[in-house]
Amino acid sequence: MTKHQQLLAKSIKSDNDHVPHEATVLGHLQAVHAASLSILRVTASDMLAAFRIDLDQKERFIRIASVASAVHDVGKANDHFQGLILRAVERRAYDFRQGLRHEWVSWSWLQKPHVQSWMRQILTNPADVDIVAWCVCGHHPSTNRPTPPAPVNGAGSSMKVMYEHPDFSAVEKWLAEITRFAGDFSVSAEDLLFIAGDPEDTISLIHREITQAVARHENMNREDYRLCAAAKACVVSADVAGSALTERRIDNAGQADWIHETLSIRPEPEDLEQLVGERLNGAAERPFQSQIAKSEHRVTLVNAGCGSGKTVAAWLWAARQCPQKRVFFSYPTTGTATEGFRGYLFDETTHQSKLGAKLFHSRSVIDLKMILDAVESDDDDALLRIQSLNSWSTPIVCCTVDTVLGIMQNQRRGLYAWPALAQSAFVFDEIHAYDEKLFGCLLRFLADLRGLKVLLMTASLPEPRLKALQTILAVENEELCVIPGPPLLEALPRYYQESADNVWNRARKEIEAGGRVLWICNTVDRAMKVADEFAAYHPLIYHSRFRYEDRVKQHRDVISAFDRKSVGDGCIAVCTQVAEMSLDISATLLITETAPVPSLIQRLGRLNRHAVPPENGASSPPTMPFIIVEPRDDSGKLRELPYDQTTFPDWPNLTRSWLAALGSHNISQQNLAAAWQLLAAGEVPNVGSSSWLDGGPITQVDSVRDPSPGVTVVMAGEDAERCRRDTSEFMPVAIPMPQPRHPDWKTWKDPNGFLVAPQGSIYYDKQRGAQWQQQ
Repeated sequence: MTKHQQLLAKSIKSDNDHVPHEATVLGHLQAVHAASLSILRVTASDMLAAFRIDLDQKERFIRIASVASAVHDVGKANDHFQGLILRAVERRAYDFRQGLRHEWVSWSWLQKPHVQSWMRQILTNPADVDIVAWCVCGHHPSTNRPTPPAPVNGAGSSMKVMYEHPDFSAVEKWLAEITRFAGDFSVSAEDLLFIAGDPEDTISLIHREITQAVARHENMNREDYRLCAAAKACVVSADVAGSALTERRIDNAGQADWIHETLSIRPEPEDLEQLVGERLNGAAERPFQSQIAKSEHRVTLVNAGCGSGKTVAAWLWAARQCPQKRVFFSYPTTGTATEGFRGYLFDETTHQSKLGAKLFHSRSVIDLKMILDAVESDDDDALLRIQSLNSWSTPIVCCTVDTVLGIMQNQRRGLYAWPALAQSAFVFDEIHAYDEKLFGCLLRFLADLRGLKVLLMTASLPEPRLKALQTILAVENEELCVIPGPPLLEALPRYYQESADNVWNRARKEIEAGGRVLWICNTVDRAMKVADEFAAYHPLIYHSRFRYEDRVKQHRDVISAFDRKSVGDGCIAVCTQVAEMSLDISATLLITETAPVPSLIQRLGRLNRHAVPPENGASSPPTMPFIIVEPRDDSGKLRELPYDQTTFPDWPNLTRSWLAALGSHNISQQNLAAAWQLLAAGEVPNVGSSSWLDGGPITQVDSVRDPSPGVTVVMAGEDAERCRRDTSEFMPVAIPMPQPRHPDWKTWKDPNGFLVAPQGSIYYDKQRGAQWQQQ
């Protein structure tokens, strides 16, 4: 048969009448069903154990996920989808719009009485019929795809569903074979109607069905609640794997081998021990690090200052407490993830990662190329073209926290990685830097995925957040193991506070004496002005408003200038909050605008970072100065932005009280944390909601972080042309900016979806970054 005579699941070259089996609806369903069985064969026990679901539910779980995978795309047998794939003339007048997406056509098929009867006979539990349907309608999560679906204007008033097509009959026959069903569940061809107000309107009918399904989901027991979430993620990952592997012409047998091989890859404990040995360079591990490595608790919190060696301890913990577990090492930002990868998992000599580790975040391809100059094997990427699937074959994943916690809000990167996540242990670093929503997602992760071992790390955690962690663990009679930093290191005097009087001259004096000055401002505009004051010293400027490929270079230049092994003249770097975590540097003078206490503790971590307690009667290392500047407007009022008092109640007064409690001299990291604990107040954070765990029949995608105002743009000219030629070029040249004051900025959207800032709207310099031009 020609392609016009078959039911297609995937588009094929228009000049080719030959249709590969995997491009047909039947072939695609078979590939995804095979992928699901392969995934479940390796990871079903892990998926259930992650939720602490009894393993006697394993066969039931496999049945749910495999059946859902087998039927997920039956709804592609409709004239709207086929017309889109084939660019059919009769659909051209509708601009190839679909009145209903195929997953909802699949849902509609699953509601047919004959199909319902078949499902009830092949599944062991009445709730399983619902779970299969929810897996099917939710297997394409996206922010612009609501549940239930919304009407589509301009797609026509009806859709023909091709249940009587010979290819659909072949699908029904195959489904009967794999489920060992001897009856008949065939359905007659029908037209779905899209007429608002009509009793037979398909969209209205689905809305009523979903309302009823939500009520049934609310009455489910907790185990089925979680079983549903695990199955939904499994079907999404199976669909991606089945599609990606068949695109490479890998048959079902080869697909099974690949899935089994990749999901069986684990780091060897002795390899992780070797990694630590290389980092320690012959030195013995500290008692503090050994204590962390010995923690057998499911959740361990390390509360220790910068430079305490807790990252080394995290790798020891992974080796000794989580043998044969994949490790996800999660950082709060792309910058910290890249630096963590570079510091521990990257060989600067060979430009290769160690132990098969990979870096995962939204900009990791650029960072590997520009910061690390990496020579990456492209076998996996060429095979799958989906970065998330690479985590299946990666024993050590270095990533942003969004990669892991994104699954809590149905973000596709996390859902795709679910088979690997279920097999893993997790390190979450710098958790004090999480905003309220992200911390709520972390609490929910710990509350529901109680079979996964987790190590949390922080420089200082407010008491309400500590109580929140303890409370959610106590629900199941678990105890949070809290390990403080090494006493001598935490108590070592590192800092002293100087007055902000004559701050400009103080900075110049430090530079001219060969020192390294780090000046942190709370806004980009003020950072630019500070840099102008030091133009004679060629200041390095580092903030978020660079084209990303230029930001990478600025990052590298700042790290190089502050390298303690480097020799030469003094220097100054003027930065914004991005310096709080992503810059692993040690200044000799820190000047910072006032900020909430957790931010100041992080900033102080960039000062005198490498000081260690003296040994054998040696004198203590020198303390180093910091200066707090309060930026004020012309009326003398404190400029509080970007920190608002809703998120940080009364933060200016709290910060002043904290600074007063520190005193002026011989300030240690222990002093920083103790003074903050005395002042920290507020409500205990709530456990966050989860679109994934709470959704059931609803599949909505949400963010894991609180929204921040702003837009991401590319500049008109060469940058915009690069993106039009290849949309993958967007990330290297994208610039995050505050929302423009230009009244027509929403009209700047390019047909490819990105915003193009017109010529003359942005002032840009590779060393200074971007600013909106005055209108």
